[in-house]
Amino acid sequence: MPEEAYLYVIFSSTPCKVGASIRFFTHHFYNHVSIAFCKDLREMYSYARHFHDTPFYAGIVCERANRFLRRGTRKTKIKVMRLPVEKEKLAALQKHCESLYAARERTVYNFYSAFLVPLGKRVLLKNSYTCAEFSLDSICRAGDFGLNPEAFYSIAEMEKRLAAFCIYEGDYPETTPLLTDDFDTPHSFFAMLGLSLALQGRLWKKFLSEKILKSS
Repeated sequence: MPEEAYLYVIFSSTPCKVGASIRFFTHHFYNHVSIAFCKDLREMYSYARHFHDTPFYAGIVCERANRFLRRGTRKTKIKVMRLPVEKEKLAALQKHCESLYAARERTVYNFYSAFLVPLGKRVLLKNSYTCAEFSLDSICRAGDFGLNPEAFYSIAEMEKRLAAFCIYEGDYPETTPLLTDDFDTPHSFFAMLGLSLALQGRLWKKFLSEKILKSS
C-alpha cells in the first residue's frame, strides 16, 4: 500500500483592498486559495501579486506570514483542508511547484480567467492560473477528489467540495514562524507600470500562441 502524506489547501480572507473587493462581488467570505506541504503553513504556494503595491504584476508566489499578518489590518481568517495523498504524488507535486517558482519571472497570472469568474468561465493556459485554478490543478495532480482539472470552480464551490477534509477554521496562526519575503518592497509609479505592462504583454502573447494561432 502506498505511503500516505498530506496536501494542505488553505482558503483565506486576505487583509487587502483587492481581497475585500473580491469578497464584495462574490458574496463569499474567502477570496484566496493556497496550497502547502507542511502543516505549520510556514510557506504556501499560490498565484497572486508579487508585491503589495503591484496588483497587476502577478504569478506564482511562495507566500509567507507577512502577507497575512499585517499591521493596522484585521486578523486574517483561514480555513485549512488536509487532503490525504500518496507520498510519491505529493513529492512530484512539490517538485512541480518548485520548478514553477524557480521560473517565477516567466510565470503569468491568468487575468483573463479572473475577469470571467462572474460568468463561471475560464481560459485554459499552460502554467498560467488564478489562485483557484492553481489550487485545483495541484489537487488533481495529488489525487482523485472528484474534481475536473479543466472545469470552472468558484472558491466557494471548491470549499464546499472539500468540506469533509477541514481540520481548522479561524485566525491565521500567529505562532507560525514569522518568515518574510520581499512582498513589501516599494516601487515607484513607473516601476509598477513597467512591471504590469510587461506581464500583460506576456499574457497576451501566451493567449495568442496557445488559443488563436493553434486554432488557425
